[in-house]
Amino acid sequence: MRRAAAIACALWLALAAPAQAQDDASLRRSLATSMRAAGPASGAYVFDASGERVLFAWRAGVPRILASNTKIFTTAAALDRLGPASTLSTRVIGSGSLGEDGTWRGDLYLRGGGDPTFGSGPFVRRAYGTGASVEALAAKLEAAGIAAVRGRVVGDEGRFDALRGGPDSRYAVARDVGPLSALAFDRGLANERGSAFQVNPPAFAAARLDEALERRGIEVRGGPRAGLALAGADELAAVESPALARLAQITNKRSDNFFAETLLKAVGAQDGQPGTTASGARAATAFA
Repeated sequence: MRRAAAIACALWLALAAPAQAQDDASLRRSLATSMRAAGPASGAYVFDASGERVLFAWRAGVPRILASNTKIFTTAAALDRLGPASTLSTRVIGSGSLGEDGTWRGDLYLRGGGDPTFGSGPFVRRAYGTGASVEALAAKLEAAGIAAVRGRVVGDEGRFDALRGGPDSRYAVARDVGPLSALAFDRGLANERGSAFQVNPPAFAAARLDEALERRGIEVRGGPRAGLALAGADELAAVESPALARLAQITNKRSDNFFAETLLKAVGAQDGQPGTTASGARAATAFA
């Protein structure tokens, strides 16, 4: 019986080897056809991790510019450092007191946490399906008993530095990215048409929360502006981004420059220091 089984196994291996070789040859022919059509600037390297063998190589040793493939290092570092289930919070914190009549006496600080999806309800639902919006924050503030504000809404982007772009644009706003901010709102777009960028993202976001409160009948006495929250302020409401795993998926699948640059700063925002492109790049390089 053992001898018969051994013979059967040997026959299977003998038949499987040529079949595997034929499959590999067919794969190589198909890939070679595709690579010839791709042109001389392209290369490929296909490795079978289970069998630990190279299946196909086409100009694989030629150095190339990584371009958008660098997003993989950014998102991998973010997943490793922050965790795939983690979220980025946008919070309203208050420096003041709530009276029995529902009046908040003091300012409300809209503090950004680097969520690239945060914005208006219609925009974020259409683009990402998330509820991280000023409307959600306004509803939570109303539920907390706030009926009026004797102060102003202040947009706080202190989680990141205030540079609006990366080194490629000399740290100014880049057309293919948009203005970077820890308190980004609707990707930094100034209107629904997307024809202009916001000049002052934290002040813009503060104004949108002010409007969302007013629509709920919550009067805000002071005008919105940008600024930094006072130490010791209390959290009054918060909304969360999608899980970081989802943010990484959006970044890589859509090759989203705005998400990638924002997540890079989020990776660099550790130990109480503002997130910068440089600190994020160091973290991503160390991970790689």
